[in-house]
Amino acid sequence: MKTAVALGARLAFGTRGQRLRSLAVLGACALGTAFVLTVCGIAVDQLLDNTAFQRRAVVYFIAGANLIVALPVLALLTTVSRLSASVRDQRLANLRLLGMPAQQTRAVAATEVGVVSTVGTLLGGLVHALCVIAVPPAALAPWGAWVAVLLAVPAAGMIVAALPQRGSGSAALAQSRRSLPADPQWWRGLPLLVGLVLCWLARREISENPALHLPQAAVLATLFGGVATVGIGILLVVPVFTRLVAAVVLRHRRGPLATLLGRRLQDQPAAMTRVVTTLMVGLFAVMMATAVLSAFLSTPQYVAASDHVEREQLAEVSVTVAQAASTRARIASVAAVNEVSQFPIAALTWGDYDLGEGGTALIARCSQLTVDGRPLTPCTDTRANPVGEPWYGDGTAPSEADVQAWREDNTPTGSSARVRIDFGAASISPDAFRRAVGALEGQNVFVVSPDLPGVADLLPHSQVVLVAHGGPGDDLYDQLEAAGVRLDSYVDLENYRFVQGMQRLIWAVAVTVLSLGLLAFAVATIDRGIARQRELTALRLIGTPAPLLRWTQWLEALVPTALGSLLALGCGAYAGSTYLQVDRIAFPMRSAALLSATALTVSAVLALITVLGTSSRLDPEHIRTE
Repeated sequence: MKTAVALGARLAFGTRGQRLRSLAVLGACALGTAFVLTVCGIAVDQLLDNTAFQRRAVVYFIAGANLIVALPVLALLTTVSRLSASVRDQRLANLRLLGMPAQQTRAVAATEVGVVSTVGTLLGGLVHALCVIAVPPAALAPWGAWVAVLLAVPAAGMIVAALPQRGSGSAALAQSRRSLPADPQWWRGLPLLVGLVLCWLARREISENPALHLPQAAVLATLFGGVATVGIGILLVVPVFTRLVAAVVLRHRRGPLATLLGRRLQDQPAAMTRVVTTLMVGLFAVMMATAVLSAFLSTPQYVAASDHVEREQLAEVSVTVAQAASTRARIASVAAVNEVSQFPIAALTWGDYDLGEGGTALIARCSQLTVDGRPLTPCTDTRANPVGEPWYGDGTAPSEADVQAWREDNTPTGSSARVRIDFGAASISPDAFRRAVGALEGQNVFVVSPDLPGVADLLPHSQVVLVAHGGPGDDLYDQLEAAGVRLDSYVDLENYRFVQGMQRLIWAVAVTVLSLGLLAFAVATIDRGIARQRELTALRLIGTPAPLLRWTQWLEALVPTALGSLLALGCGAYAGSTYLQVDRIAFPMRSAALLSATALTVSAVLALITVLGTSSRLDPEHIRTE
């Protein structure tokens, strides 16, 4: 066995071709290791310790993200480890003919790849550590991920390399006759069609019942069943899709370029089909994750927290009139506070306040409430102005309400004023009110002018809400609490951090899937071109121009990846937008367009690399053979 291991190590760097294959394996292992560890580090650092959601659900989400990343990594390792598979299998067969046992022959093949894959994996770990230093969002992966990756990546390469290239006798005969492989079974396209139809039915049912806040269980079952079936269809449809594209090219285009391209697509080997399938499944999953992310980005708690962190920090403190001056001075002394605003508040009731027939009155003139220097609208000083969609209980909406001053222990002082109220009038936007006031969010709020009869008399007895204004960031709450200020309002910063971490993770997964998936296809295409030198020589000998062959090679690499990526992203966008229709959320078309443009651009560049990586020079040996 020692002899077999030593022979495998020598074969890894024996000839120029073997050295190039070893460098390819080393690079693939390094890239795969670096991507997996970086994505895992981002996921664990950004999401695992977040308390916005249950830990078990977060662990499942992280595991799913790492599984999606593992697919293109495995495809790349499989492709690179099987470079020039027929040549390697012939060499191993020669060793068997010389008397080497089968077990030692497999050890030679595994060692040939295992040495360089181990070095590449260690190099990938170093690249990951450098990424952590250079890129702030990146974080060091946990030790468990290091152990798993350092063991799994070399093992996967060695297992693939040790497996001989198997094929049936009929397949070998077809290859020797240069005949086309059998057509794929057309039933493989049915799951995708069924899934898209189910999504269409769910969309139609939701759009025809806009008043329903939550669709019926049957509609939800149709929706999620359709999304799952589309995902299964993406997994199965690639052979049918490739053969369909080839048929369209051959039927509707004429000339040598179309004929060569169509025949090449029809003759695409199963290994390249599996690489395209992996790429499409990954892109579909990324697009669906983008849709789920949009649902999180549209929640009220995230919108409020995003406005707090990215535009202006706000903190609300409710005190009595007697405590207002001292509390305001304490708030103003905090370093993160730029300004402190003050508003009197009272209770506004039109029935039983304990039954919810009332709200909070913010006592201020409309001219005092401004958004970006402009007065808050629609607002009038002649009546109570509702914010948002106030609830007035069962029965007829009241036309008048009482403004009552309340003590700190929520007991009335006995002082009140009667004001007019109009629930049918246009109400103030909650978003505009939040930006103008920065307090009382989520409450049944009305803006009441102190100029209304009797309201000014309530001011000495009312409570006061103080609003601390700070710049963008997330440190205002901590500094106020450290100063001994008791806060009455908080935005959900944990939810904000979770969604931000999810966003970084999804884009990291997208970059990994797109780059490694397309790279694996490029490597497979180059290897396929090298193995097909006899065919290229025959075409050159009958007078086919070299530029025509290069154009064919470029399109042969571009068409499956570009059209496959667009199909996966399009199906993912349709399924994702169907999911978002449940809550009437707009689909992120900008993200979809960015992913599509990136996929097309990278596909074109890698297709060009495949042309450059395949020599167009005529080999004298191939000329004599042909």
